Amino acid sequence: MKNLFFMNISKFSFLLLCVLILFFSCSNEPEGIPEIKAKNMLGNELKLSDIASSIVEIPLETREGIYLKSTGSITKSEEHFYILDIGRIVKFKLDGTYVGEIAKKGEAPDEYLGAYGISYDLKSRSLLVAAQFNQAILQYSEEGELIGSASFPFPFYVNATDNGIWVLSHGGFLQSRDGGILKIMGYRLDSELIISDSMLVKKVPLVGNTGPGRYIHQQYVSSFDDKPGIYYAVIMSEKIRRDTLYTLEKGQLKPYSKFDFDFSDNRKVTYIYEITGEGNYYFITYSSIQHQQSLFVFDRKKNAGYDLKNGITAADGKTYFLHAFGDGDYFYIKRVADETGFELNPIIVWVKLKE
Repeated sequence: MKNLFFMNISKFSFLLLCVLILFFSCSNEPEGIPEIKAKNMLGNELKLSDIASSIVEIPLETREGIYLKSTGSITKSEEHFYILDIGRIVKFKLDGTYVGEIAKKGEAPDEYLGAYGISYDLKSRSLLVAAQFNQAILQYSEEGELIGSASFPFPFYVNATDNGIWVLSHGGFLQSRDGGILKIMGYRLDSELIISDSMLVKKVPLVGNTGPGRYIHQQYVSSFDDKPGIYYAVIMSEKIRRDTLYTLEKGQLKPYSKFDFDFSDNRKVTYIYEITGEGNYYFITYSSIQHQQSLFVFDRKKNAGYDLKNGITAADGKTYFLHAFGDGDYFYIKRVADETGFELNPIIVWVKLKE
């Protein structure tokens, strides 16, 4: 009986200890990250004028020899636009006047091959080019002179923000194409292209001829509340829907906001291409099984959003998708034609958001 009594006491003590451990471990855990719910809806239409403090239309000059075949990534300095156009980088003044190609596409030491991303760094007053086949970030003056470079294995993204210059690379992709593991690496650089942080973003198993995907306007890094907001989308053919925005603390990625895309109409979201933001707004470009591409604009003050299946409504009544320049301003592209129907170079609509 005595042994049974102490045995029961021991069991009770063990259960009590477990409860106490569970209680204190739960009470000391950090609070959950903020969750952005797509069910908190303000509507399915939003006028650009409701959220913009200024909207400037800039028709890009069109004449023989300077027609843009594909308007890809766009960045801007205080005086110029730089546009990535199928491997070449074209420069326009902010009034739309054509200036010329920046640097040259080629194999010389000061030329680039496989330009996959561009960004203008206001601090160093230089254009940064993620050149995959150079395996480097190349730094050019506004006149097109190569003034610096830093080696990275197959960089595919560069973005100069207030929180540093951000680079993503998928080193080893060509060497481990079949059945290997692809490592996506992230780096933060200063204006001298010196690495201040590096991190393993994710590992991706490679199956057969899997290749990297690309959404040409994609920004992976924005600024939220004076912190870098980092969104790493599905770059390869992964069976995962990424829905979390991160920030960087002491060299580690920390969850910042989670996006719950559980729509009331039971739409199944397949990909979130990018999450960017400025001031009071998040802009989330996504696709679903029912709709190829949509825009979700979340008002942080109202804790609710707008589900815009065809984009945001401009003054002309048409809808457009906003894309981030990378420095807080946004743009969209208007396709236009002359009286004969000949398609002109596009109009870049430069948007500054309300505070």
